[in-house]
This record gives sequence, C-alpha cells and structure tokens, in this order.
Amino acid sequence: MIKQQILNFLNELENDKIDSFFRFLIQIKYQQHLSKQQLYQVLMETLQDDVHEQSCAYNILTDTLDYFVGYHSPLVPTHFAYAFVKALGE
Repeated sequence: MIKQQILNFLNELENDKIDSFFRFLIQIKYQQHLSKQQLYQVLMETLQDDVHEQSCAYNILTDTLDYFVGYHSPLVPTHFAYAFVKALGE
C-alpha cells in the first residue's frame, strides 16, 4: 500500500518538483510511524520492483535515496533538502 502511494505520487510529479516529493515522504514516514531505515527499504523495493530505469520516477527516487545515505553536496539550512534530511533523522 505504501509503495502504491509512492508510485502514484511519482507518476504525477515533475522532476523539478522534488521538494513536493520530500514533503510527501516525510508525511508518510510520520503517518506510518516508519523509521528512516524502513522508509529507505520501501523506496528501494519500489525502485527495484516497480520503476522503469529510464523514467523520471527512477531519477527522482535515486536522487532521493542519495539523501538517505549522505551522498549529496553540503546542505544549506535554507534549502528544502536540509529540512528533509533533518526530518528523516527524527
């Protein structure tokens, strides 16, 4: 069910609206009482099972997963990714 929610959201999302996806994921994390690791696992399963490698959704998911493992440029407190990474750790 969570995977389907994620896929539905991704299918309606444009690549330049990744901040909306971040807010959506944090909302799911809190609603479903998921840990950072659990959410990461759901996203990995979604990526491996349900997303075509050449799709926009694939690019968004891989970029998003980078934030889970710290593979990103330094974050500035005013950037939307900063709030996302901080919320993942809560």
